Amino acid sequence: MSDIEVIRGIAKKALTLRKAGAVSSVFFWDRAQRFVRSSEFICRLPEFEAVCNQIDGFSLVVAALFVESGVVRDIYSKTSASGVHRSEDKGKNLLDVSCRIVEERLADVVDRAKIRNINRVILESNNRTTTVAEAMVLSDACNLDDMGAVGILCELKQCIGNGRSVSGMLKVWKRKIDYQYWQARLQKSFHFDSVRQIAEQRLSFAQLFMDQLEMENSACDLIETVEDMDSAALSE
Repeated sequence: MSDIEVIRGIAKKALTLRKAGAVSSVFFWDRAQRFVRSSEFICRLPEFEAVCNQIDGFSLVVAALFVESGVVRDIYSKTSASGVHRSEDKGKNLLDVSCRIVEERLADVVDRAKIRNINRVILESNNRTTTVAEAMVLSDACNLDDMGAVGILCELKQCIGNGRSVSGMLKVWKRKIDYQYWQARLQKSFHFDSVRQIAEQRLSFAQLFMDQLEMENSACDLIETVEDMDSAALSE
């Protein structure tokens, strides 16, 4: 078995939520694998290749696997956590915890120099002005995961975990639109324009979904049908 497969097994254990009396959750493990996939493809963008001649692919992949391990440990320490954190919510403290987990879990598998490189990528991924290529890629991969269909699923999971209704979720979404939350994230959260454009496309889909949800929640389609029938009856 290769080192990376061993590391993937360790990461899966670190990212799987297991609580007494509850079904194990692989939410963060699944998310980490998307981070890896997105990172690998971002590295193949001409835009990336134009600014970086070489990259430490190993450190990038391992950082992508462990970047949210601190979030999982934080959830374990809280009895009423929703189990969902968004990329912009990680903060330096949780990333510090992720780095400690890398040191704890990988000490017997990865040499110290590589661990330092991995943790540098993790920490720098939260720095909007970073010049560390691997951190730029990881940051964009993480933020992209908050957009579109996957982002909506995360919103739903968070709302359910916090006891919110569909109406409550719609209010949160509307508030984000009113305060231009998504526009701010598009402007500030991405290092590569190509990834930003993909994020915009995903957000367009998310808006269509939320518009449909708003219509169904307010029964607008039923209201329109009844009104059409009433109008037809009056005209007879």
